[in-house]
Amino acid sequence: MLLSSGKIPGHSGTDFKPRKGFNKVKSFQENLAKDPATKYKGRNYDRNQRLKDTKVYKGIALGIAILLALTGGVAAGVFGDSVSQVIQYDKEVKAGLAIQKENRESAEKKDAFKILLKDGNNYLQSNQLYEAQIAFERAIKVLPDNTHAYIGLTKTLVAQCHSLRLNCEQAIDYIQYLQEAKILPEQKIRSLTIQLSSI
Repeated sequence: MLLSSGKIPGHSGTDFKPRKGFNKVKSFQENLAKDPATKYKGRNYDRNQRLKDTKVYKGIALGIAILLALTGGVAAGVFGDSVSQVIQYDKEVKAGLAIQKENRESAEKKDAFKILLKDGNNYLQSNQLYEAQIAFERAIKVLPDNTHAYIGLTKTLVAQCHSLRLNCEQAIDYIQYLQEAKILPEQKIRSLTIQLSSI
């Protein structure tokens, strides 16, 4: 039941209570902004008491640090050899794990290279020159030191130049690379050069 003024009977001042609480919070925040020590005034906790507590805590912390330093020194003298052995063992285990990871990654790269090389050769034989070029270029990215992918890419570029008149300059560059690196015998390099010159 509401009265005409909008208030519930028996609840006088209910509308004012939240506003009153808001004003207290606001004045507390304003006082805190002016003087940070204000937050302790309501608890009968003055600045001198806070300084005393801080000194006590610093003293306790210093005592604990000294105690730890003394026990640590004794422990290092007694257990020094076993601690160094544990550290050495930990280093050896980490090195072993790193080698295993490298071996696994190397095996994965070799497998990917074999697949890409096989795909490139298959595409080249079926005269799908663009796909062969992509497969050989990816194989070179996986294992840049392996010469088989360079040979396949060179043959692909020569075929593209011969049949489509594309990538002729790139084919010449790869033939020169194969010749300088002595990857292919001179006879095969001559046959690739002859294919290019017949254009």
